Amino acid sequence: MNKKKRVAILLLMIILLNIFIFNSSAIYNNYIEVPGIYKASYNFKHELGKEETEISFIRVYGQNVGVIAEKDGHRNVLELKNEGVVNNIRRFLSIYSDVKSGSIEWWWLASQKNIGNYAIFRDRNGNRLIWTRFQPDGRIYAYNGSINKNLMEYEANQWYHWRVDFDCTTDTFNLYIDGVKVANQFIFNQKSTSNFGDISFYTQNATNYSFYLDAFGFSWDENYKVGDDLTLEKIIHPIVGLWSIIFSGMLAVTAIIILNPKMTITYLIKVLVKQKIIKKKEYMTFINFIFLIFKGREVVNKKKWDLYGSAKTSIEVLPEVNGFRESFKIYDNSDYGRALIRNRIVPYQGSGLIKWWWRITDPHKSFSCSLINSDLHVMISFRIEDGSIYTWNGNNYQILQEVNVNQWYYMQVDFNCTFDTFNVYIDRVKKAEKFFFRNQSNFVKFIEFYTEKLQYGYYVYVSDIIYSWDKDYFFF
Repeated sequence: MNKKKRVAILLLMIILLNIFIFNSSAIYNNYIEVPGIYKASYNFKHELGKEETEISFIRVYGQNVGVIAEKDGHRNVLELKNEGVVNNIRRFLSIYSDVKSGSIEWWWLASQKNIGNYAIFRDRNGNRLIWTRFQPDGRIYAYNGSINKNLMEYEANQWYHWRVDFDCTTDTFNLYIDGVKVANQFIFNQKSTSNFGDISFYTQNATNYSFYLDAFGFSWDENYKVGDDLTLEKIIHPIVGLWSIIFSGMLAVTAIIILNPKMTITYLIKVLVKQKIIKKKEYMTFINFIFLIFKGREVVNKKKWDLYGSAKTSIEVLPEVNGFRESFKIYDNSDYGRALIRNRIVPYQGSGLIKWWWRITDPHKSFSCSLINSDLHVMISFRIEDGSIYTWNGNNYQILQEVNVNQWYYMQVDFNCTFDTFNVYIDRVKKAEKFFFRNQSNFVKFIEFYTEKLQYGYYVYVSDIIYSWDKDYFFF
């Protein structure tokens, strides 16, 4: 074994020892609560200072809607505000869903007691299912199928925790406020004719008035459990976390200085995979951990992606998903529009490799990736649909591999515009060799990821999109 390999193994052992000690430390488990930040599907902690359509996962009708720093013990909350306009309605629509039944919970605060504001739940066809409100008489009401039922008194500038359990099969709902059931099997305002669609919030008949929302949790969110938004988020003790980052960073930088960068990472991966410390599909997460210290992988921001969406779609950039940094989260709940992200290849490339990770919540829905030429024609296309990944083989779409729910897949395409051919790898296994382009071209100009116009009700995640010609990133 030569000197470089011995050094690589030694550094690997030290890094793994550091990780083991860090994870085993009693101090590591000494979490601290983040003041005012509650667990949720959406708690606005990454949207501070944003307004209106800058907040990608909401739709706003009207103005003066934004995320402020703090309100009565809650940090980073959504404020809906009227300023000097009578009968001015402000509206906030949450992420659209496509479920038959479920639970939605959130925190709600009214700044005045003599002003009305309310929430309306609709199905996908626009039918008003649930109607509940803070009334100007200082009480909370909900429609029970025949009348607006008086439920309880409320106070101004006090946070209330709301939870609604709805069922579109029985057209009924339950309402809990601060954990107490105040509405039992209330009948919908209108019968549902489809799955649940959205929730809207309004101000009404008010001047210089605001109300506030925080910590939305959805039962159909795989990363959320009903009741989580009653507790504050926790983080690792910052001193321990800082020490681990600094120490691991020093080791990683030392490895790069001593060894050839490409050889070092390749060798470390081979050792990890051979010893079954990590699986092949997980190796990029390990690489992210090392390179994050000194190089960073802010692919989304650095490459300046263009985002396009229609009504009932959303595109977010999440800081972390399952160990992947700066990932796209794309949601499509439109049966007539689609969501699309596009990156311009600068300069245009006649050959090269592109790699990315992606996963989908419903493999029987459709999500595509296409390479576009300078004439704006599709050269190469991939599609997740009907439980499989497809690509164009020169004549028609061919199945490459089956797809599981919420499983990450590592994609690689090698293209050559001289011969108008490409190869495809999935999880490092070759699935296609010398397939022909759909349209001939001398260069690749764009790469696009997009949902299908006629399908809705699913999420897609895309992460670690890297190019072989990008000198700012190591490429394997």
